[in-house]
Amino acid sequence: MADPRTGTRSRSRRRRCAPIAFGMAVALAMTACSGDDDQSSDSTSPVESSSTPGDSGPLFDPINPDNTDAPVPGTEVQLDDDVIIATEDGAIPSSTTEPAPDPTGPDAPPVVSAAPSVAPVPLPDPADVGRIVSVSPTHTETLFAMGLGEFVVGVDNLSDFPEAALSVRRDDLSADSSDLAPLLALDPDVVIIGDDPTDLAGRLAANGIASFVGPAPDSLDGVFDQIRSIAGLVGRPELGDDLVGSMQASIDATIASLPDTSQRSYFHEVDPSLVTIAAGTFLDSIYGELGLVSIAPADESGFVQLSSEAVVDADPDVLILADVECCGVSADALAQRPGWSAVSAVSNGAVVEVQDYMVSRWGPRVVELVDVVAAGVASAG
Repeated sequence: MADPRTGTRSRSRRRRCAPIAFGMAVALAMTACSGDDDQSSDSTSPVESSSTPGDSGPLFDPINPDNTDAPVPGTEVQLDDDVIIATEDGAIPSSTTEPAPDPTGPDAPPVVSAAPSVAPVPLPDPADVGRIVSVSPTHTETLFAMGLGEFVVGVDNLSDFPEAALSVRRDDLSADSSDLAPLLALDPDVVIIGDDPTDLAGRLAANGIASFVGPAPDSLDGVFDQIRSIAGLVGRPELGDDLVGSMQASIDATIASLPDTSQRSYFHEVDPSLVTIAAGTFLDSIYGELGLVSIAPADESGFVQLSSEAVVDADPDVLILADVECCGVSADALAQRPGWSAVSAVSNGAVVEVQDYMVSRWGPRVVELVDVVAAGVASAG
């Protein structure tokens, strides 16, 4: 699924071409191809069977549903036992041909909950925290960057950095899994969660387990606040301050290295269909630190799709490609698109190729994203 706050599709679950990350939705390329996810169906019309007249089963004529008149040739539908007809209120009756899936089994679909079902369990005293489980790749990176790996007894199947985290990674551990058994077996004192669309925090609370939920923030300050909060879980606030200070110093140095910080425009390509992040998202705020302004408008979904003509007409100064891994898009390929060779970013070499993790995670490595995009700003002149 896409996360409108990060402006990325969740590649963690979708982008295998995601993503897209977050999206994407986002639901497209950091979504067209990974991550960092919903389907629904509704029908109020009968389902046409492949059976032919003469097979067992009644004939249903949608033009004459009550069978009060002679059938209209070509409109009859042979009904078999497997045909499902929507009820009058539009609901689909449950099928009796197969048993219902076990909602707690390993093959059950992700649980989706609109609101926490139970009150959260209070976070334990820092002195009592000895076992942490992270089901967020972003927060896994944060824990290890602060040197808190000794507290981590398990991380989810998408946590692939740093290398030290791989020793405690569990392939059966996922933030959106309906099966809590693998997580509960780790006996955590606290579980660290990123975005929580399936109310994992509520399900953990029902089992008496505390959790810290740190969803995608709206700005760099939000990133820093989460880092400090995670450090506070184990009573080591100085580690959070040190990491934040290091990140801020790196970002400040990068900004200071730019020849000037005049306002420039940018286009962030989520996937080849020209979905882009909307103004006001987390990534937009990061690019704003470098004086960049999106050519796309704001949108509450976090994403906007533009036409090729709209991008060319807007003539962005910097192009950021987030569909390199998912879709094989490259700076060279852009010049082959009709009209794109005349776009300022392309003609000036201000096209930036970014990796999925840079735009789907908001932890310590956000400084790498700033460095890469700053190089594009410098090329824009």
